[in-house]
Formats: sequence, structure tokens, C-alpha cells
Amino acid sequence: MNLKDKVVVVTGAGNGVGRELAIQLLAHGAKVACVDINSSALAETLRLAGAYEARAFGFIADITDRAAVESLPHQIVEQFGAVDALVNNAGIIHPFLHVEEIDYATVERVMRVNFQGALNMTKTFLPCLRRQTDAYIVNLSSAGALSPMPGETIYGASKAAVRLLTEGLQHELRKSGVRVMAVFPGGINTNIIQNSDVTVASSVNQLREQLAFLLLTPQKVAKKIICGMEKNHTRLVLGIDAVAMDVLGRISPRLAPRMLYRIIDRILAPHVQSNKTLPET
Repeated sequence: MNLKDKVVVVTGAGNGVGRELAIQLLAHGAKVACVDINSSALAETLRLAGAYEARAFGFIADITDRAAVESLPHQIVEQFGAVDALVNNAGIIHPFLHVEEIDYATVERVMRVNFQGALNMTKTFLPCLRRQTDAYIVNLSSAGALSPMPGETIYGASKAAVRLLTEGLQHELRKSGVRVMAVFPGGINTNIIQNSDVTVASSVNQLREQLAFLLLTPQKVAKKIICGMEKNHTRLVLGIDAVAMDVLGRISPRLAPRMLYRIIDRILAPHVQSNKTLPET
């Protein structure tokens, strides 16, 4: 896809990878509809757009609210004239807990944002995308959908649902002009733990420094996704950890998850404690 003058909808554009996607897409000549539930975060993204601000517009919406989502296509088409691509980036994490320890409200919220939100956006924008001869849906899944991660079983399940949704769409839309790409990022070096109100031990910053070589930056993730769109990719696995999970999982589907789980659990468990649900990221 040639992104110049294309209209791209990005959810979760108020911070992290979503913000970087918006800014880098603008730099590639695209017009960006920035969607986020947080008005102040959205305003900051638009401020950071700087010279590209004329091609960016913010839309405040809760992607779990179907009525709110269904009002977006009209607003965006009215502003930009069309929709050429949708990037479902918005998502949340939950406290690092086992399934039996997580309350149902948290489970429902994670599934509602990570899966139902992506589904709401996809179903709502598909008619707009089908009208284009060259269109894209990009869904951010996770390395957690490739292999179970300690304390993240529910999160992984929500992202596995996104994975299957994406792969199903690839087959359903194969004869249309809509390409579909699944993205599986590994660890990303952001302040998501602190920003998400998870309590961690004081040694977490030292742990992050030790594992920095494994972690992606939001800038790099955004750059890779945009490159993937330009090259018409359908699948991206990003980061050393995600690639290892993907490769080992193909070699030994039973042994790989057990081995990876033990390694990550040993590294992570002494450093992370939590007892709260997390806000959107």
C-alpha cells in the first residue's frame, strides 16, 4: 500500500505505539484519524504531530461502546472523504495473576477492550474499506497469543482471539481489495506497568535495563508496522522474544510453551506484584 494521501484510522492513538503510528503515518504522507478514549492524551498526540497537524484529526470514542463506534465512519468520512485503512492498536493489560485469582470484572473488561473493541471497529469500518480498491486492516495481537505467559493467561486469550479473528478475515476477504495483517509484538519498552497502576518491586527498573536488549521501542514497532503495510505483509512477528516463541512453538508445540513459561516466570515473578485492574493503554 502506498500510504501517501491514504486515510488511516488508528485506535489507542493517545500514547505508546498508537501515538507513534499516528505520527509516523503522517510523516509518510497519510491522513490519520486518531481514535482514543482519553481526550488529553489525544490532544498531546495532535500537538506532537506538529507540521503534519493539518492531516490529523482526533476522535474521542470508547471502542467497547458499539453505538459510539458506529458513529465514527460518518464523522471520519465527513472529515477526510474516505477510509483506506484501519489499525486496531488499542488494548489493555491486567495484573500479573493466575486465572483463579482474577475477578470476573477484570476478565470481562480485558476481553471487551482487546477483542470486542477490535471486532466493533472491524465490523463497523468494513463497508468503508470494501469500497476502496486498496485497503488494509491491521490488528495488533501479541506474543502472548503465540505462547502462554506467566500471569497473563487472560490477556493472552484475548489476544489469541484477535489472532483468530485476523486470520479468519484474511480468508474471508481474500477476493476483495482489503488486505489483513496480524502483528505479534513481544515486550515493548514503555512505562505501561506504572501507567497501568500495577505495583512492582523497586528492582523493576534494574530488571528492565537487564532485559533492554529484548525489548522493542514504540518507535520501532510503529516503523515495522508501517513498513509491513507498504510491503503488503499479512503477518509480522516483532522482537527477539516473540520470534523465539513463534519459532520454538512451530518446532515443538508442547515443549516450547513449558520451557518459555519457566524461563519468563523465573525472571518476572520476583519483581511483579499487583492487585488492581489496569486502565486502557
